[in-house]
Amino acid sequence: MSHPALARQRGATLVEVLIAMLLMSFGVLAMTAMQAHAIQHSQTTDARARATLLAHDLADRMRANTAPLGDWGAYDLSAAAAPEAPPSADACQGSAVCSFDEMAAADLAQWQQQLAGSLPQGRGHVRTVGTQADVWVIWDEADTAGAQAHDSCPAGLSLGAHTRCLYLRIAL
Repeated sequence: MSHPALARQRGATLVEVLIAMLLMSFGVLAMTAMQAHAIQHSQTTDARARATLLAHDLADRMRANTAPLGDWGAYDLSAAAAPEAPPSADACQGSAVCSFDEMAAADLAQWQQQLAGSLPQGRGHVRTVGTQADVWVIWDEADTAGAQAHDSCPAGLSLGAHTRCLYLRIAL
């Protein structure tokens, strides 16, 4: 005795299993992509946090070095400038007596080295106007998902597509 209903259903379970596996694989693929984006954005967040700390570090250095006659021009720095070699370890450290300009040069050299060592292609740009300073921390980042315009970068610099800038205005 033949059952026509059973003959029509042969292979139906196999098709259901294949569709379920296809849907499951799409779900796993989506979760993997989300994890990759989360890792990439955590690296972006880490770089921004380091940039913020370094910008505040220079602000503290500038405030600790009192400018004669309110002229803070010794702290002006172009991002296009190559990092300077830091002064000797004893220069402007501890009880060493330094002029304002010597201390500013030592602060900028040490800051530039910290930028280069802490951020990919890290560099800084500083412009002082009166008793205020505009500080930019600039670095390159491979995060293409969060690509942004260079709105917070200093004008006039040639910047790559993956360049990030953090801007901080400080009162001295």
